[in-house]
Amino acid sequence: AVVSTQSTGAQLGKKGLDADILPSKAHQSHFTKTACGVLNTITQLDELVRETKDQYIGSTCSDLFSSLSDAQRLEFDMSANMFMVQCKDAIASLNTLIIDIEGQLRQHQEGVIFVLTHSLKQACDRYSHTKAVHVKQALEQHKLARLSSHRVENIRTMEQVEDYARGGDQGGVAEDED
Repeated sequence: AVVSTQSTGAQLGKKGLDADILPSKAHQSHFTKTACGVLNTITQLDELVRETKDQYIGSTCSDLFSSLSDAQRLEFDMSANMFMVQCKDAIASLNTLIIDIEGQLRQHQEGVIFVLTHSLKQACDRYSHTKAVHVKQALEQHKLARLSSHRVENIRTMEQVEDYARGGDQGGVAEDED
């Protein structure tokens, strides 16, 4: 049987499905309010990391992408770390709330804590990966800059290169020793 979404929506009325299933915020327990707050914070952190990933990493072609300055990146790192610690602490406090609870409610709340912990771990992993890519890229750029400046210092003029190639004066070119 095919159910029309229009007729189902009309049957729910103006309040919608949430009003019939979820308790009002006034009737939510401390555990539920805390868990919802932690989930919202984790979600916001994860979305922020996703949205700013390209800017955080930066680009070798700075004309194509805008990237964060070192100060902005440091501020982002400090904020992200603060949110991660706050979420971890809030999850730990949720664990203390369920110590005296038994039965299905405890199993449900343990499941909620598991999901929150897993979500936080995923957000932290995404942030760590983004940071690692930036660090790797910055080290490679620094290494290339050092290498190119080293070559410029060792080969000063084309005449010195030509002299070296002919086996003549080797004064301007440093030789690699093995």
